[in-house]
Amino acid sequence: MRLVTTLRGPAQHSSESLVFEPPFGGHLSLQISEGNGPRSFRVANFGVAFPNIDTEKGSTGQLSIMGLRGRGKVAIAGQRLSCGAKVSAVVCYQAIERSEGFIFRKPDLYISPPEIFSGTLYLEAAIPDSVDGPWHSHAGSIQLHLVETKARLGYLRQISIPLEGQVFRALGGGAGAAAVLERKRIKLRPIGFANKDSDTNPSGSSWANQIKGAVKVWSDQCCIDFVCPDNPDILVIKNLKTEKSTDKILREFGNDDANRIEILFTKPPIGGGGGYTYSPGCGHAAIVLSDEEASNNSYLLAHELGHVFGALHPGDPRDPDQPALWVPEGATIHQPGLPDPSNTPRNCQCATNPKLIGTGGTCSG
Repeated sequence: MRLVTTLRGPAQHSSESLVFEPPFGGHLSLQISEGNGPRSFRVANFGVAFPNIDTEKGSTGQLSIMGLRGRGKVAIAGQRLSCGAKVSAVVCYQAIERSEGFIFRKPDLYISPPEIFSGTLYLEAAIPDSVDGPWHSHAGSIQLHLVETKARLGYLRQISIPLEGQVFRALGGGAGAAAVLERKRIKLRPIGFANKDSDTNPSGSSWANQIKGAVKVWSDQCCIDFVCPDNPDILVIKNLKTEKSTDKILREFGNDDANRIEILFTKPPIGGGGGYTYSPGCGHAAIVLSDEEASNNSYLLAHELGHVFGALHPGDPRDPDQPALWVPEGATIHQPGLPDPSNTPRNCQCATNPKLIGTGGTCSG
């Protein structure tokens, strides 16, 4: 059984000498074992996003927390469930990454500059009378403290996310293909570039085909809906439509959207299979795609969105517990020429990004 909730409310941060209580939004998903024996649970995923926070060291910019893992025990007494686990999380700061000159894209997934936090998750909730009833939490929080800062930033030292008063929903099904999934949505902003206002051949021509592939892989199979325009926004920034350096494209674009994941198109090949994902798993993630390379692979955007949702490449040794793109089930959709791509139930269940918002519905994966 899976308990899911959309997190909202004020959280508490502390830095070296200041305490903040900014608003936040995100999601939390817990997987509880079922059966007659002792029950356990794991933190399937959580992601939380915050607005800019002004600390004594400077402004953080948009701040994202991505939960990595956590396992613990469940106790049931009467109509009350309680569970607790040790958890770890990555925290990344939008403005600091840019101002310090860090490049954070998929080869560096979960490596500097994010900061590593560890702590505990504790939750007490009332067990509803009916299977589909809401689970109301009476107490609980996610408490995190800084344990590693490879980038030596240290802007925040402790984070407390309240779980008291949150309302959880129960989703049935296990890890099989028929598991019940929470329906979520995420906003995308496709962007093409032109050299001047009268430019009739801007970048972004591959968008329509790419979003169709992404819908097949993530919407149809994982219940993740994309809110996006039919055509890219065209911006006049000279030479970006033919720029091959993805770092330069992102740096010169520099207009991060607080509500949407941005997808930037350039025309020529850029290497790396034709796509790069910056700040994967973060709320301020961004994707750069090559129109030329995307024309040979209808599922290039679908693959890069996997990185936005926190997935690694198959066999990546850095974190074997993380979901992978796209094995072991079905087609490897990052390869061209595959007519019927398939995603995995694990990818569907573990997709995490602070901008993924639960819509209150469910569907079968």
